[in-house]
Amino acid sequence: MTIACGIEVPHDLMSPAYRKGDIALCALCKKIEAGHDYIIATGLCDGSTPQTTMRIARVERITAGEIFAREYNPPKMRRFSRSKWRGVYRITGKYNVGKFNASPPASIDLRT
Repeated sequence: MTIACGIEVPHDLMSPAYRKGDIALCALCKKIEAGHDYIIATGLCDGSTPQTTMRIARVERITAGEIFAREYNPPKMRRFSRSKWRGVYRITGKYNVGKFNASPPASIDLRT
């Protein structure tokens, strides 16, 4: 069974690939490969409330204990410790914000 979802992009850290308001289509994955974009959920549970942070980044390198991934805006390399992962989702597609925010015409004349 594949767990898939759409997540609204909350910031422009990966612009121009993903802009704030875009919908990133993703699937939970077990195998992570360099060169692909992922949503990496990290955080710890304090016993009552989970504190989770989700980041979109392009994976550059993988080691036994960490993922090294790049954000574009501003350019930054991040390290994600495997001990703090809560889930890794491979981005499989996206819907651009501009396609959904276009205003419909005020009126449409259907007469021919």
